[in-house]
Amino acid sequence: MPISLPPDLLGEIFGYYAISEDLKYPLETLLLVSRSWHEAARIHGGIWASFNIELGNYKSIDLWRTRLPRRLSLAGPTRPLDITVRNVYSISGHPFASEFLSRKDYNQPESPEQLARGVYQVRHFMLDLLQDLNGRDGSLAWRWRSLHLYFGDHPWTYSTGNNSGVTRFSWKHLQNTTKRPLVPLGKGVEKLILGFPFNGEWKIPNYLPRLWSIELGGDGPRCHLQSVQAPNLSHATLRIQSASFLPTVLSHVAFLSTITHLTILEEEAAFLSTQRRIAYRLLSAMLSLVEVRTNEPGLRGILLLVRDARNQKTNVDMITGEVELSTCPFQLRRVRVSCVDCEGDVEISSDMDSWEVALQILRSSSLATQNPHIAKMIEGLAT
Repeated sequence: MPISLPPDLLGEIFGYYAISEDLKYPLETLLLVSRSWHEAARIHGGIWASFNIELGNYKSIDLWRTRLPRRLSLAGPTRPLDITVRNVYSISGHPFASEFLSRKDYNQPESPEQLARGVYQVRHFMLDLLQDLNGRDGSLAWRWRSLHLYFGDHPWTYSTGNNSGVTRFSWKHLQNTTKRPLVPLGKGVEKLILGFPFNGEWKIPNYLPRLWSIELGGDGPRCHLQSVQAPNLSHATLRIQSASFLPTVLSHVAFLSTITHLTILEEEAAFLSTQRRIAYRLLSAMLSLVEVRTNEPGLRGILLLVRDARNQKTNVDMITGEVELSTCPFQLRRVRVSCVDCEGDVEISSDMDSWEVALQILRSSSLATQNPHIAKMIEGLAT
């Protein structure tokens, strides 16, 4: 028999349960424990307002086709909605992966036709879900607080066999006819995460007054961010996952000009190091930047930018001992730089008027003194 607890305490417990729900024990399990738990779960509608939707095989699609209307009803008419939609079709071992990947006896890879049909089915339903979460004529979109879209690891269009119809059919229920799918964002969105490969463009509203955080991945933003106004945007995360990422982000740099807190994560090759001119221009455009967090590959790339702006051998303007504004990644500012996996930080500023001065500051920083491997990295840049 379930333990009798006060409704407010049950609400706290349900909140933790909502974070860790899985396929075997979803939130709906709470409604079946007892009458008191059923009522408490309905009272605490906030637990139903976060949608962590993972789609792959037909079972997952049927499950969310049934689950979504009930959860929207339980969330109530006014609560902000936090939405995550992931395509897990191709993730081997995931309970919602394709039926093909779930088989233990297959010897041949999934054919392009099978892949296209499976991925198409998932993406088509994902777009239907967004329309349902948008509500009739946008009646729910104004409640969207955060949106995380991940459309999988495959290009959107296919050219093998009879799969050209996949693209045409994918746009069926969308609100424009220019092959630019419309993400039906309302003006209440505060956090936006876009990380998916795509052959075309997404369209989002031109004005997002409450947006304060954005995360970009994949090949970079495939939408018209340069024309979007987001006056309160202050935090950005850039997941560098391909060679085209930095050039693509640079084309939208006006959108990022208000950023104060930037996280840079190099998740593939060291593109910050190999695409330094682009990185210079990108960082120089963020005039309000005060803090940069990065992983170790990204940290090395940023320190290379600092060195190159002050080093005769690498300075593109060949000016010794000066900080040329066209090459300094942090123009007339002081920016605190830290590493996501390490203790400590370092303050980098444009008045470090030579590489020797910058090197002394780097060596004495808590980032170097508390992390021997970072100190070794800094010494490597000095030679």
